[in-house]
Amino acid sequence: MRKLIWLAFAYSATTGTAHAADRPSVAPPPAWVLPAPIPAPLPGTEGLAATVLLADQQTRLTDAGDARYIETAVWIGSSQGLQAGALALAWDPALDTL
Repeated sequence: MRKLIWLAFAYSATTGTAHAADRPSVAPPPAWVLPAPIPAPLPGTEGLAATVLLADQQTRLTDAGDARYIETAVWIGSSQGLQAGALALAWDPALDTL
C-alpha cells in the first residue's frame, strides 16, 4: 500500500490582542502564499517506509502580526511508514489561529 499524506496549514500569531478560536478552521491558503508543487518520489526511494516529498514554510511579517504557512507532503511506501502520518502540533487556542 502506497499513499501520499499531504498537510497544509496556516498559522497566525498577532502581536496585539489575541483572537482565540475554539477549534482550527479549514480554509484555502491565504492569497500571499506562493504555491509549491509536490514532486514525485525520487528514484531509489521505493523501498523506504516514508519519504518527505515537500517541506515548505512561508512567513509573512506585517505590522498587525506574523503569519506562517506550512505545507508538508510525505509518500508512505509501506505499513511501517504509517507512523510518519502521526501529527502533533503546538497550538494555544488562546493566542494562535490555525
